[in-house]
Amino acid sequence: MIEIFILKLDKVSWNIIDKKLLDFVSETRKIKILKYSSEVDRRLSLYSALLLRKQLSEKLKIPNFSLEFFYMKNRKPIFLNDPMYNFSIAHSGNCAILAISNKCVGCDVEKIRNFPINLANKIFHPSEIKSLRAILNEKQKIEYFFKVWTQKEAYSKYKGNGIYNNLKSFNTKEKKFLSWKEKEYVFSVFSQFLTDISYKNITEKEIVNYFFNLDKTFNKKLF
Repeated sequence: MIEIFILKLDKVSWNIIDKKLLDFVSETRKIKILKYSSEVDRRLSLYSALLLRKQLSEKLKIPNFSLEFFYMKNRKPIFLNDPMYNFSIAHSGNCAILAISNKCVGCDVEKIRNFPINLANKIFHPSEIKSLRAILNEKQKIEYFFKVWTQKEAYSKYKGNGIYNNLKSFNTKEKKFLSWKEKEYVFSVFSQFLTDISYKNITEKEIVNYFFNLDKTFNKKLF
């Protein structure tokens, strides 16, 4: 089974609540989060980590600070508490996606925006380029570009083998993906098992309430 969670942030600016929430992630993750100069990226990195911790804690009944993760050289994550569970996480704009499964899984999200068409020539398979050029509507062409791009990213995370070195030779048409569009975002998930899937939206407020309920000393007036 694949469980998919979508989180869209309500706020843009880094604030006092975010600063307090840093206490609920590892020191390694905290350092990574604070390296972001953009407040939006900093918040996305923080809330993506919190989303993962919340869902795994609830699912497996493991306290937050007992969760342990390890990242291999190719950056593929391993959940040390129960390696049977695989997860993949990505974020773009003000949105994050998390996929959790007992099978290998990869996911990605991209905010739809203008792109240089020449970029496709560098990373798309000839068959994908042909399909892109056949689309006459500019809006649909951009959406197709990000659909293929997220599929390549999702497959890369699934494999964890550095597909970035060979993006052009990989044809997404030869694989089966779960891809969809929600407003200005395109999502893609890849796994060998796409038949049993659940989907849930998680709000920023749910994340905040969950972690501050773990810390009864926090001043509720901040809400």
